Amino acid sequence: MTKTTRRVLLFAAVLLAAIAVAAVFVRRERAPYPVRIVGRTVGPGEAPLSDVLVTLEVAPAESEEEAAIERVETRSDANGDFSINFLGHWRRASYTLEAQKPGFEKLMVEDAGSLKNPVILRFEPARP
Repeated sequence: MTKTTRRVLLFAAVLLAAIAVAAVFVRRERAPYPVRIVGRTVGPGEAPLSDVLVTLEVAPAESEEEAAIERVETRSDANGDFSINFLGHWRRASYTLEAQKPGFEKLMVEDAGSLKNPVILRFEPARP
């Protein structure tokens, strides 16, 4: 094999590897990823709060359908446990988690897509 042939083969191998890496990144960018949020709702003294309305609001990024917003709701059980599973339609989106219960301050968490499970939502009594 000549030196020129080796260079051509090396260049072709590097080019193919670069194309493969680019294809993986493009595929990952296009595919929406699932969001799973699992946690507990607690009140003063870390007592479990049941029947808390927990809502995940998903809004597409600026370049996509700005008016389309999806909401997924659940309620905490008797132990204060809740979970939300969501598979979106957009490559890039913002995720906001809201939780509310009458008699307590409303909670809001921006960038909820990056939360680490389990999420503990601590409620304070509502101010008069």
